Amino acid sequence: MQRAGIAHMLRQLFLFLLALATTANEACTAGGQQQALVDVYKAWGGTKWHNSNGWLDNVLECKLKGTQFPAHCCWHGIKCCLSSTCPETEHPDVNRCGCEPGLVWGINL
Repeated sequence: MQRAGIAHMLRQLFLFLLALATTANEACTAGGQQQALVDVYKAWGGTKWHNSNGWLDNVLECKLKGTQFPAHCCWHGIKCCLSSTCPETEHPDVNRCGCEPGLVWGINL
């Protein structure tokens, strides 16, 4: 399997594990996702990652496009939704819109 294929597969696995790490009793919230990311970071040896800038910093000032977001939205490789609506000229997968602001929609480690 080529390197790009492996990286894509790992990102998909990471998102799957993120979903599993959020407990069934807890709604899919920014706080729940942040805790799930912390759990995955610890389980996957995050201190040994090539770049883990900002990870575990839950008081990080995270402003994107002038709006305050949960700290995990500014952790290296984490992509959070910025807007619940997308203008016609924007694409959700590029502009990070079309879902609840502050929720994780992508990971690129």
